[in-house]
Amino acid sequence: MMSVAVIKLRLNTTLKRLLTRITLPLLMLVCSLSQASMQVSPTQIFVASERNAAGLTLINTGKATVYAQVRVFEWRQQDGEDQLLPSQAIVASPPMLQLAPNVQQLVRIVRNGQPPTTTERSYRILIDEVPVPLDTTDNTPADGLQFRLRYSIPVFLTPPNHITIEPILNTRLTKDNDSHFLHIRNEGNSHAQIADLSWQQGEQRINIAPGLSGYVLPNQQRQWLLPDGLKLGSGGTFTARINGELVERILVPITATD
Repeated sequence: MMSVAVIKLRLNTTLKRLLTRITLPLLMLVCSLSQASMQVSPTQIFVASERNAAGLTLINTGKATVYAQVRVFEWRQQDGEDQLLPSQAIVASPPMLQLAPNVQQLVRIVRNGQPPTTTERSYRILIDEVPVPLDTTDNTPADGLQFRLRYSIPVFLTPPNHITIEPILNTRLTKDNDSHFLHIRNEGNSHAQIADLSWQQGEQRINIAPGLSGYVLPNQQRQWLLPDGLKLGSGGTFTARINGELVERILVPITATD
């Protein structure tokens, strides 16, 4: 009959092997993420009508060479969802980059064709950090974990300076079965960046979408699902910060209980 000591020893050995199998990939993941060293600035790009280009800077702050791919997409919204479509309306140059440690690279964002006349146009630049095979003798991926980091940068083409651009937001509440939704529609000619969307009533504040809540593009709308059990009482308001404003705006004042 196997002794208790032997059973404990085997259990401890099995447990150590199991922990090793679990913790080693986790440690590799943490190390790989900590080595993510590419920084991108700015976080938004505006191409004015009187200019045909703007700049995007990529910086490698790490100790290893970074390879990146830069792609351009037209940014639309349909039924409240973002859509990215391939576009040649703007071009990123260069589209492929190799960044040595402690090196920065300027990527030019060039507009093709004429600027918009009355309404801002929206695009997104996707920057992918491309995994590179460690075994370069035959261009095959080396064994081990491979990761890709992606940066998504909004790009806005603005109409001439004499055209006033601003978002004009209309809001409404809807109910679908037991779920409530807040809809925000932008009737203006410029995007609206929504941040810190919340519900306030007296001293009570409930976060709906803290931080960057999303964008509403011109002539488009977005919707947010409200938390279960949220009581839309009289005197409460939905508030948010628009386009980086320091002061929150009142979006929907509730004058009666639904």
